[in-house]
Amino acid sequence: MLKKLLTILSLFLPLVVFAATNDFVANSNITVPGVTFGAGTADMLILSGSQSESWTFSSGTFTITNPGTFQVGSSDSTVKSIQVTQGGTTLVCSENSTPGTSFATLPTTAGTYTVSPSATTQCTDLCSAVSNAASFNSFPTCGAASCNAGYRLSGSGGSATCVPIDGGGIIVPCGAGFTLSGGLCYPIASTPNLTTPSAATPSVSPAVFLKNLSFGMSSEDVRRLQTLLASDKDVYPEGIVSGYFGSLTLKAVERFQVKHGIAGPGTAGYGNVGPKTRAKLQEVFK
Repeated sequence: MLKKLLTILSLFLPLVVFAATNDFVANSNITVPGVTFGAGTADMLILSGSQSESWTFSSGTFTITNPGTFQVGSSDSTVKSIQVTQGGTTLVCSENSTPGTSFATLPTTAGTYTVSPSATTQCTDLCSAVSNAASFNSFPTCGAASCNAGYRLSGSGGSATCVPIDGGGIIVPCGAGFTLSGGLCYPIASTPNLTTPSAATPSVSPAVFLKNLSFGMSSEDVRRLQTLLASDKDVYPEGIVSGYFGSLTLKAVERFQVKHGIAGPGTAGYGNVGPKTRAKLQEVFK
């Protein structure tokens, strides 16, 4: 009789995955299937021992409310990192270096959080670009961790930048329309002694992207991308500039790729801003 009862109960256990769970405690790993992953889906894992007031899965969106110790992973090797967002801002990013074992730990601050699989291979890709940085501190601290040759760290943590090494003979180019004189930048048509110099800073086109961008990311680079795409109403008719790479931005990138013959449905890189798309953005919006 006991064996029969356990068999009947086991048939209904998978239904728990799809329902809201109050005062939830995971007594074993629980699979949350079909979580939105770019243009497709991926399975996520609630790890054993995770606790929360509740969690829900609806239409591909996986959310957790008021988590205690709550850990989420994925056995899917195509998931490169796991991101936790709130209000469109990425708060946690953990690389899925060992699928099925790696995990992201949610904040314990009261609130509702969205957990998403991501194609981002390194969480530091979510950090805003720092000129001449060779590497970044772990997300979400960010800031430069090391610098390119000829530059040194200035500051620490999230405010760390890279500045020229004193006496290193580094010449910083002027912006468009300026010329370098005595280490300062002057308008090309002006005489230095009659003109207030501008700071000698690099001229960087807003269409230059040093990192790949993909669904689920939040950064100033994404904001620049959205601004550029919004200038073409056929590509991005919604024109929303939020800094978050969501479904509307994904569709806009796909339209841009199709329009310029970069990629299409079913091809590698479709929907991701990789090297070819970055180069075309610079060419189109220079």
